[in-house]
Amino acid sequence: GLPAPQEPDTLHARHLYTVLVDEETSGISRDGFLMAMTRQGIGVGVHYLSLPEHPYYQERLGWRPEDYPHAARIGRATVSLPISARLEDADVADVITAVRRVLGMKIVVLGASGHGQVVADVLFQMWTKGREMEIVGFLDDDASLHGTSLLGLPVLGPLSELAATPHDAVILGIGGNETRARLYAELTAARKRFATAIHPSAVLAPDVVIGAGAVLCAGVVA
Repeated sequence: GLPAPQEPDTLHARHLYTVLVDEETSGISRDGFLMAMTRQGIGVGVHYLSLPEHPYYQERLGWRPEDYPHAARIGRATVSLPISARLEDADVADVITAVRRVLGMKIVVLGASGHGQVVADVLFQMWTKGREMEIVGFLDDDASLHGTSLLGLPVLGPLSELAATPHDAVILGIGGNETRARLYAELTAARKRFATAIHPSAVLAPDVVIGAGAVLCAGVVA
């Protein structure tokens, strides 16, 4: 989310330009966003943690973060983008391009079985609701699927082709628990970025934390 519009009869200090990185809709955590922006040479910051999370207020006033879940959620999802009188138009364009690149990621679905197609459909439903992304296609070790199309998406080849397939993030669409756990560990060790798929009809409580790579299907209540 972008900063709120200026209210009548107020004057904004404009000393920070903050955005709220909603992991439920963007598929990336605040910290993941920070790292992705830094890799592109864009300096970003965190301003600020909610007041109940600061030791001073905890010790002086007895405030506890769990008593203020909305403030904690917003504080942990807010990022400050570069803002300075010295920024030229080209610099501003670089920041905008970087944000769009991070949030509008190219996603490869690993696994083209029934479960993989369910995952791809959740991503597609997110896209229809305005989530910027490109679903590149599937990778699957079943050679009979290579060169075919499922849900309008190509099956590009085996999992070993991931490195040669342009992508920003992956998501696991493999139903078998052991295989999925093994691939997750291998991809994590390789520092791959995981996309998160949350169906627009899913209902989440404000204090629910969704990890990167999670898949929440239609009708989920958490």
